[in-house]
Amino acid sequence: MSRFATPPPSDLTNLTLSTPTAHRDVHDPRFQEAKLDLKREAHCSDAGPFSREVCPDWFCTSVLPPLRDDINLCHVIDGLISKDVIKGGRFSTFQLDPKEIEGNENVIFRERLQTLVGSIVKTARTPTTKPTMKFYHNGEKVPRSYIRKNKTRPDSYGLLLTAPQGEKDPVHWIDLGLLGEVKKVDTEGSRGDDEVKLAWNMHYCLCEDPRRRFIFAFTIENTEMRLWFCSRQNLIITRAFNFITDCSRTVYFFLTLMFATTYRLGWDPTMTRCPDGQYDIKVYSAPNQFTHYRTLQLVSDYEVDSTFGRGARMWKVRRLDATGQPYGEPLTLRDYWIEFDRPREGATYRRLRDANSSDSYQALLDDFFCAVVIDGDVYIEEEQQYDNSHTLALHDAVVPEGSPIFTFKGAKGIDTGAVGNYPIKKVLKADIKGKLTLEPLVHYRIVVEETLRPLHELCSVGKIFTALGHVCAALQAMHEQGLVHRNVCPENIMVDSSRIRLTGLEQVKHMQDTSIHTERIVSSNFTAVEVAWETWAFGKGEPVPSSSESYSYSASVVETDVAGTVHQAILAVPFRYNPLHDLESVWWVAVYVMVKREAQDSNPDASHLLAKEKLDPFCSETSKELYLKGSRSLKNILDTRDNQSIKYVATVLSKLQSLLQDTYKCAEQDPSRINEQVAREAIVQFRKAFLKMASHFEENDIILAPHGRRDRSTEGAKQPQPGSRPKKQSPRVTKPSGLNAGTRKRTQLAVAPANDDRKKRRIS
Repeated sequence: MSRFATPPPSDLTNLTLSTPTAHRDVHDPRFQEAKLDLKREAHCSDAGPFSREVCPDWFCTSVLPPLRDDINLCHVIDGLISKDVIKGGRFSTFQLDPKEIEGNENVIFRERLQTLVGSIVKTARTPTTKPTMKFYHNGEKVPRSYIRKNKTRPDSYGLLLTAPQGEKDPVHWIDLGLLGEVKKVDTEGSRGDDEVKLAWNMHYCLCEDPRRRFIFAFTIENTEMRLWFCSRQNLIITRAFNFITDCSRTVYFFLTLMFATTYRLGWDPTMTRCPDGQYDIKVYSAPNQFTHYRTLQLVSDYEVDSTFGRGARMWKVRRLDATGQPYGEPLTLRDYWIEFDRPREGATYRRLRDANSSDSYQALLDDFFCAVVIDGDVYIEEEQQYDNSHTLALHDAVVPEGSPIFTFKGAKGIDTGAVGNYPIKKVLKADIKGKLTLEPLVHYRIVVEETLRPLHELCSVGKIFTALGHVCAALQAMHEQGLVHRNVCPENIMVDSSRIRLTGLEQVKHMQDTSIHTERIVSSNFTAVEVAWETWAFGKGEPVPSSSESYSYSASVVETDVAGTVHQAILAVPFRYNPLHDLESVWWVAVYVMVKREAQDSNPDASHLLAKEKLDPFCSETSKELYLKGSRSLKNILDTRDNQSIKYVATVLSKLQSLLQDTYKCAEQDPSRINEQVAREAIVQFRKAFLKMASHFEENDIILAPHGRRDRSTEGAKQPQPGSRPKKQSPRVTKPSGLNAGTRKRTQLAVAPANDDRKKRRIS
């Protein structure tokens, strides 16, 4: 399949030469601690720019799976009329509108909607035409989860016939191919409630099951029905139509889905779930050429918390032989979605390898980067095409130009301030957020030789600072080739035995590359401040007023007249990402470790005081800027800890902050001259400082409390077979710690992360 270029975001092209960054509310660590209703609202806030409202006819022809060749819609309609399922131009089960029917809402729709869909399926079914799912309306049954804990329950769902169908059999999220939310009445409140719940449930299906590429759903308020589609690229919702009197459209909707193949319902045919809960995954190097792998353990799935974007997951895997048996040493497989025209991560690794053939350079790459075994776009053999969010999900259709952004009626105003116990912070600018181009994404996989685990699993402060020193060396190698990483964060700093590997190279870009995309998903805690603001923040002189927002300005003195009056030549220089921004991200990682992670013997009262005084550097971009520019000092935070070693770290990090600030100021006197060497001296100093701190902790290391991103139901353990009854376990409540704990008592996790020997030794 030929790859087409992502259309340039016309509204953003002149704003900056760097792709605007976007932070997801659901990526904020506080999201994990929020109540369910606040999580739903955060998700809707993130979903807004990616949501489009379209007409039902376009949705039926461009989004729904094609109706099977052996099903004739007219014949089915005639059959329903002959059986009096359709009578007088409406469905006979709804001779009265739902709001006019007395009784419990759940009972009304179970008796009528479930019966109606059953009649549609029965009329179309033949010995050779069998459905894929069975439709249920049961808003009281909570589906089981394997990975995340979730109390939400859909009102209606299509359950795969391969799943247990008994009344007492548990329902699992991974077996649901269609979701629905319904209300008897059509009010703004009922509609908003359905929208927020359904958007969350669709998101949850994509999070819970790594095989899910997209999912279909519907909402009904009284007679008004809307059809929904969600993928990693976008969320599409139709305008409302009367599902009771528009019989043909309703019948068509359920026929296409109830009889669709699983891969047309959104399941990935290149990934198979094993009885023990692991997955067999095909990785393609070319069409019809693949290597089979079996997962051993989920390493990371942080990015799937956001529905829209990469949805990256990482597993420890082993190869499978021709008989399906695993063999060989463990490897690491990463699966995610990426824009069509971005260089693939494997290509970036190869580009680094080819940049310099010297032994010392190649040895450095061996030490700090991964070795690629195989990589390629996912190939769907049933369609003879690469898996992507445009051709296969939308059948090459383009969302009609001018389609309005869908407004969630049930999402409260949470763009600023705080909601309940979940403070929301935004990075993406409001004027940009409503103009996002829905860029097509392609499904990509890469396997590397190393067995990786995330940096945040390390509990030794000494090891963490050694790791950051090695990250500086890895970044220096990239910068020497004119490349910038653009997403340095703990999730992209991996540990392989005693080595550090810098990963997440899908956003790597050459400094001279002026290509631009709609947005770049980042972890805002570690994003350089001026990258978040998309403007030079350290240049001298006042910004020049302009009617255009196309450029950021910096002033530098270039001449004086005879009287000695200084004139400033204003340099209009488009803002762009540079190596200093990578280095700042490393500094923020170090700050995060010392501020947000607790030592096992720490006094929680100090953290509670900091939270009360709002000294958290990561509560907003403004707060980060205050710390970066020295208006607030890290010593004010870390000196409250009763530990001389932590105070020593505060002193070193403050010196690095001053070095970083001075380097910025010097470079931005004339931003047009910034090149790949701009951070060269500073990055050497950073590396020395990190390694010196690591040496300081060799004798008296500080052991941090384990850093868990979320409660998992079964990570790293054998998972029950679908349909089995899991053993009842006492619920474990994980309370927030550190700056987010408020006045509640901090609870330490009882078990350290796997594979962490917690010995006080450096990483070699």
